[in-house]
Amino acid sequence: MGCESWRRGLRITVTGFFSRDLPTGPLSSQDLRLLCWNAEADEPINSRPLSLPSSHVVRAARELGISTGDVCERLREFGFRVETLALPAQPSEDDYQFFDWKLDYFEKDEFDPGLPPSPAHLVRASLALGLPVQQVAARLAAYGITVPEQLPDRVLAVDMKLLSQDGDGLPPWFSYRASITLPELLTASSHAGVEPAHGAARLSAYGLKVQDGPFPKEIDKPRLRLLSKDFFPRGRRLRPDRPVPRFHLIRASVELGISPRAAAEWLAECGMTLPPGDIDDAANPMDLVLMRHRRNGPDVWLDVDEPVPLFHLLWVTGKLRMGLRQVAERLRWLGLEVPDVDESIAAALRRVPWMSAP
Repeated sequence: MGCESWRRGLRITVTGFFSRDLPTGPLSSQDLRLLCWNAEADEPINSRPLSLPSSHVVRAARELGISTGDVCERLREFGFRVETLALPAQPSEDDYQFFDWKLDYFEKDEFDPGLPPSPAHLVRASLALGLPVQQVAARLAAYGITVPEQLPDRVLAVDMKLLSQDGDGLPPWFSYRASITLPELLTASSHAGVEPAHGAARLSAYGLKVQDGPFPKEIDKPRLRLLSKDFFPRGRRLRPDRPVPRFHLIRASVELGISPRAAAEWLAECGMTLPPGDIDDAANPMDLVLMRHRRNGPDVWLDVDEPVPLFHLLWVTGKLRMGLRQVAERLRWLGLEVPDVDESIAAALRRVPWMSAP
């Protein structure tokens, strides 16, 4: 990509519009590193109202062999807000480890330098440098970084997995002020290979709010999948503040080979809210047809987080020989979002390219 093309792209990335004047002259490889999150310079930094994380300043300075002051000055020329704080002028290799924050997708765009980073970033430095996490926090505080108020006396290797939302020791991380739901705790503890009570104690040691027990002693893989909206060991989890859709309980009979009632009973033990009314011991075959969507070949499950498309309503109506509104009502009873049928049909007709009469 030519320099002028890069500059046009940067006007959009940095400012969101074309009116801001950017530095003239060719963009150097140093500039590209400063304007990207990583050393490969293939992940541009988006426009942001908040200051850039200090980790970016320190790591870029260390990789480029320049001072943090020079990094801050050049970034300001490109329109970014940065705070020099008391950062080391020439970061050492240890400093690089102190600021080796593996920011996740949302942290990169929403990181607030005025708030403490996730405890996971301090734990990573503690394990990499062989230092007590309290010493890591003191070093960062001396550089002007706001650090978590509560940290344990000793770091365990398993803490990285517990502080990871997917329980794999990788981003995304639980923030320092996160309130851990029971499904999140059970999932993280299972992936970390520890009992939920131990996982709760470790997370509480970092100041995170954890739902009170009692906790199941352990979670096997089928139950771990049952806590997922997609029945994957990792991914989107059910929310304890919302009733579990009947859709999920019925799908469990296919995915896990257990009855909807058995699925409901175990989810209740995990602190989940169940739908009102009785829960059948066997899935209704009609519901299994209603819950699957025809999409370019094989049938797939409807997405509980997405409105049911009109095409599915029409297809199921013909397949089951049910009334359109009867299908819509049954799907709502299953816990799915079904837009108003009349409005959906009217909107579809408005999109038909009617031919004008000759």
